[in-house]
Amino acid sequence: MVTTKNDDGMLRQFLFQLYWKMADLKLFISSLFVSIIFFIIFTVLELQIDSSGPGAITAFQLAFSDERAFELIGKWGARGVELFKISLIIDMFFPISYLMTLSSGVSYFSQLRVTDDEIPTSVLLPFTLPFIAVLLDWAENFLQFVMISDTSFINDVTTSLVGLYAILKFLLLGVTIFFLVYYIIQTIVKR
Repeated sequence: MVTTKNDDGMLRQFLFQLYWKMADLKLFISSLFVSIIFFIIFTVLELQIDSSGPGAITAFQLAFSDERAFELIGKWGARGVELFKISLIIDMFFPISYLMTLSSGVSYFSQLRVTDDEIPTSVLLPFTLPFIAVLLDWAENFLQFVMISDTSFINDVTTSLVGLYAILKFLLLGVTIFFLVYYIIQTIVKR
């Protein structure tokens, strides 16, 4: 399936226009820089949440049980929980940064496969996956914030939902990164 600028579907036309607007190397580099800054901030916060090393945020995302979630909260203490809340607030903005990085990177480096009139599905799919990942990330962050603010919401259902959202998000981002690296290599080889 190929998406063309002449397709009747409004969504396809929107994606076609968005693809070309995001095919910008400056946008890719600047959003990559911002994403790296966010990553550094999260690493520093994680080391303050749990001094045993990075991974506290991911551990909570993948707790999958109320027992594990309560164990982590107990290990972090009140200061760690407050820092985790701060990290969740900051993490409402980070998805926008990685969305811009990945989608602009895919659109910029996949241009060899695209014409002015059509975008193959093999390009459109990895271009759009970060948008879905952002929605999952926001749902995950919101649910974690509710759970950490009122521990009565911590149960096996909520921890499983957070874990499911996180795994799906990581999967979509992983697929997108795979395609992005492939397109970068393809661009380098063709030059």
